[in-house]
Amino acid sequence: MLTLETPSTLRVASTQEEVQGLLPFTWQIGMARHRHNNFLQFGYKPDEEPSGFIPSMHVLHTAPRKPSDSYLEVVFPFTTNAELRDQYRRFSSDKVRLGLLLEDFDTLAGDIAARYSGMRGATPATAFVDRISWLMRGSSWQQDRTQVAAGPTTTSPTLAPGSTLGASAAPALSVNGSSSSSVQQEAEGGSLSYAAAEAAVGAVDAGDDVAPPAPNFAQDLRLAGEVTWVGRSSMEVLIELSARPKANSPWSHVGFAYFVMVLRDATATSSLPVPPLLLETAREKARFELGEKHMARRRKRSDEHWKHVPPHDHEVRIIHDLAVRSHSIAYTHAQAQAARARPAVPVPPPSSSSATGISQGHAGVQLGHDGRAMLAGMVAASGSHGSGRAQHWARKGGSSSDPPVPMKSTELWSSMLMHSQDRNNFNRIFGGHLLRLAFEHAFATAAIHAGEWCDAVSAEDVAFLLPVPIGVVLQLRGKVVFTSGHLLRVAVEAFKVEPGTAATSQPVVTNTFTYAFVRRSGLVRAVVPETVVEAMQYVHARRQHLEWQGLEGHEEDEEEAASRKSGRLGSAGGSRGG
Repeated sequence: MLTLETPSTLRVASTQEEVQGLLPFTWQIGMARHRHNNFLQFGYKPDEEPSGFIPSMHVLHTAPRKPSDSYLEVVFPFTTNAELRDQYRRFSSDKVRLGLLLEDFDTLAGDIAARYSGMRGATPATAFVDRISWLMRGSSWQQDRTQVAAGPTTTSPTLAPGSTLGASAAPALSVNGSSSSSVQQEAEGGSLSYAAAEAAVGAVDAGDDVAPPAPNFAQDLRLAGEVTWVGRSSMEVLIELSARPKANSPWSHVGFAYFVMVLRDATATSSLPVPPLLLETAREKARFELGEKHMARRRKRSDEHWKHVPPHDHEVRIIHDLAVRSHSIAYTHAQAQAARARPAVPVPPPSSSSATGISQGHAGVQLGHDGRAMLAGMVAASGSHGSGRAQHWARKGGSSSDPPVPMKSTELWSSMLMHSQDRNNFNRIFGGHLLRLAFEHAFATAAIHAGEWCDAVSAEDVAFLLPVPIGVVLQLRGKVVFTSGHLLRVAVEAFKVEPGTAATSQPVVTNTFTYAFVRRSGLVRAVVPETVVEAMQYVHARRQHLEWQGLEGHEEDEEEAASRKSGRLGSAGGSRGG
């Protein structure tokens, strides 16, 4: 397992001065929450100083630094501290309120970035959250998954400009008894990237009763992380979530997060360079390679976003197949309703003009009455990919002919005021607070659609587009944009509204979030887009889902093969437009 190595010189912070100097953001959020920070345990790798540490506020590093120089950890002793449990309790259950834990993820990422770069005249800010995963299995299962997924690699570590390899790094023959090649294979398998989580979510999606419960008070939790990749002014921070049943028991890795932090000057108007990484072990180099891949994947997602390019050919074919399927479903459903009526009224087949379900209204291009379920087949199309999900749906007691609900009907809005108590160093609302608000809004959106409280699987593709000032109204819009089996994806958009002039009172998008949840008691009812924009949102969510399952890059070939086999390629493919 390619987990972070706990420094052999790990020191536990024992004074308020240490905690404030090493974890300024964590300390600040603790005080804002009225949480006694002495409830938590803080660990760090000491500096080569008589005192063991230099407060982040007092230094700005420029020389190359090791990843472990930024190592920090926070332990939550839930099993022994009743007051801490009360502060993190979700409702009246024994489960952890994940929204608060998300705030801790964000503040710790800021502290790690500050520990790496320093904060004298500078402040790290969250730019992007690549992924946060909670529902994962134990380490032995992850190792099995890695052995299956891993493949040999001969790629040399690709360093950021100015990054340095230590003298002991070339060639590194072994790390903790493992060969360098085996460590790189482990990284290629994605142990701390996506592969293990992909398998966990795939199992959840399939409805198998294998996903472990959400974080709860039957175990202590630990957040530990360090900088694993750097660019010119950005850093990727890896944070691991671990659990143990009691004090002094070994930690078991149960989740991870990747935060992209940028270093800003004191006015937040320009970026500052970060120190290059000094990579000395094969594991550090392998994690750096993963950072390179994550950056490339983020660029690819951005370049291929539906707002920039049309859907791919195979996605156009899926939409076409969906229109045909929904046409049949609408007709069959209408026939069944007529058969139950007295006297029986024959239902004519929908006309060819309504087969596509498209109509023009004052709100733009929409799907007509017959086409409201037009995109429902995407669930079956994506679900049947490689695993027979359409048949699985019927086996588990659901019905693939059940009419889906309009995506629009799952929307949930909320509004709240932004206060100074939740500010960051730039006197803007800090990112962790927005993460929490958006997560809890998505949590409610998922629960209303599923009819029960769902367990969170992940947060991903969280973008901080614009700062949120103090004194504005923040509006959140959550919407279920994709379902497959037991899993549903909720997209949340944050808008700022500044009451005043007509120009400033218009909502402006500041953040976008995507959260995945699982309904444990049964299948999730499908959602169907009614507008072209919603259709593109569905396509985007489906791409996320396939990437999550590790199928991205393979599904197009299989879709094309299926189309050729059914003789539909000539009529449905060949055009990106429409």
